[in-house]
Amino acid sequence: MKIAALGAAAVLCGWAAPLRAQSGPVDQAASGAEGAERPFTRGLLSTSALFYREDASEVVAGNDQASPQDLELADLRARLEAGNLAGSRWGGLGDFRLRLTTDELAARGFAGGGEYQLREAHVGRRGDRVDLALGRVVLREVDAIRVDGGSLVLRSPGRAWEVGAFAGAYPDPLSRSLDTDYARGGEGAGPPLAGGAWAAYATGRHHGGFGLAGIAPRDAVGASDPQPTRVFASASGYHLVGERLDVFHYLVADVAGPSGAELLSANLGANWRTGSLLRVEAGLSHMSTYAVEIYVRDLLETPDPDPEAGAPAQNNLAIVRMASDEGRLAAVLSLPRRTDLHGEVRLRRREALGDARLPMEIAGLEADDQVDVSGGLRQRDSLLGLDLSGVVISIRGRRTASTFATVRAHRALVDGRLDLELESGLVDYSDRCAADDPTCTGDLDGRTWRGGVELVLLPARGWLFLGDYRFAWNTADRAGMAQPDILSHTLFLRIQRTF
Repeated sequence: MKIAALGAAAVLCGWAAPLRAQSGPVDQAASGAEGAERPFTRGLLSTSALFYREDASEVVAGNDQASPQDLELADLRARLEAGNLAGSRWGGLGDFRLRLTTDELAARGFAGGGEYQLREAHVGRRGDRVDLALGRVVLREVDAIRVDGGSLVLRSPGRAWEVGAFAGAYPDPLSRSLDTDYARGGEGAGPPLAGGAWAAYATGRHHGGFGLAGIAPRDAVGASDPQPTRVFASASGYHLVGERLDVFHYLVADVAGPSGAELLSANLGANWRTGSLLRVEAGLSHMSTYAVEIYVRDLLETPDPDPEAGAPAQNNLAIVRMASDEGRLAAVLSLPRRTDLHGEVRLRRREALGDARLPMEIAGLEADDQVDVSGGLRQRDSLLGLDLSGVVISIRGRRTASTFATVRAHRALVDGRLDLELESGLVDYSDRCAADDPTCTGDLDGRTWRGGVELVLLPARGWLFLGDYRFAWNTADRAGMAQPDILSHTLFLRIQRTF
């Protein structure tokens, strides 16, 4: 299967030559400036294959920790963009991914098994001041929402600002295959609809935007507990303050929805350069598990459950959001002899959950605080021309104590057309759980040795061949009893052609 997938991609990559012959200068064709009417095409064709296997060095009856299921998958991806066709301002973009698997359990994804993902596909017209797109469009200015419909953009003459609007059907944001894009719902349900608008700005020192969108979710006719329309706002921006300080932000918040007004995601940060020797970064972030809520809800509301397999609960189980707040401070110090020293501290907090309607292991989940401290050293063009680096990470919390140590060696060969990287590391971890705590499923004390090698070959312009092999050897104790050692192997291959 994997060999067949690689062969198929090789045939696909053969299309690149005639397509490239038709393409024009990228900067001119993509600018949309007046007079830039030469046709252009550009794209990407790639194939990837992954294999993962675990083996236990010894088998203890009823306690074999190695997975009996190997992961085997192959991905084919094609992305093509064309513009100014036949001397006009019309063009289009398509981005499709196909995942091939040997069976339903041989790969992980939204629903398991093979996937036929249409990431983006639209036709449109790009003008000097007005753009139009029809099809599956991604609105990156509005939290990258995806709709099957259309968008319209109006820009100022100097391109300092733009405003836009969109509307269309709303596929499941977690779906990775066409057959599950609109799978949720019941008899009499219609597709979810989404619409909204945004404004964006771009100057020499500032750029960003604001968006507002509404989503009317899919519900069966006569549903006893229909989901309310969700309205959310987003804002992002980057600002250069002086010559040595820049700040950035990214915010997404529900204005109305299942839980009313709520901040879903926030990221605020600043980079300060004291000169050529020191760079400092500070930031605050908040993340809500809104996507997890949707995912769990869908699992509990399978439209057509198999009675023989046991029907899942057909209700809207309240999933309390497991929000995480984090503060971080990092610094990079440049030392003589092409050496960098870096360090970072992260403080995290997850709020407690408390809902009697949730499963016991979730409903009783207590708040948790974590301290994540890391430090490392990198020297470029060191011994034998290698870039050498090492990093140590320590994570301590109420439920876990983990330490990671990794060393890497990198070298560019054959005039930069071949990259070689070697990696070795050790993970030491210890779960901290009370014996009578039903919410803590981890109770291991172990170590994992791991290593690997990666090769990247760039034989000609636009071509990439990548091979990556990783192994890991895990030893662990549970309640003082030795567990079987586990040896895992991961092999990843990719062939890619860009034009």
